[in-house]
Amino acid sequence: MSINPVQSVEPAGALFAETPPTTATASPSVARGKSTPPPVSGTPSKAELAPSSDTLVLPEMRQDEVQVQRDASNGEIVIKYLDGHGDVILQVPSAQVLELAHSITNDLEGAAKLHAPQNPESAKE
Repeated sequence: MSINPVQSVEPAGALFAETPPTTATASPSVARGKSTPPPVSGTPSKAELAPSSDTLVLPEMRQDEVQVQRDASNGEIVIKYLDGHGDVILQVPSAQVLELAHSITNDLEGAAKLHAPQNPESAKE
């Protein structure tokens, strides 16, 4: 088995560093008076970013909103996701879960009142 010698390879940066800069020659279209736009490269300047007077200005769109509140009945945190019109997209916990929790709380309070002693003095004995 024979291994041939490997040719040395220069780093990519070295190849570009040694090449002299090329000068652009005028194309026939430029010679006839037609101009071509320069190629786009890099970040546009502030003048390029400024809107022109003939552009259509659209009204600002309403943005979605997130509301964080406390439920009045039990103090639980409620998060509501609203669209631009104020309609609820999502609520955590949902209205059904809050209603169920409120119902359970009311039932437990009612049961506690039934089992509580009627006369506070009789409870001391």
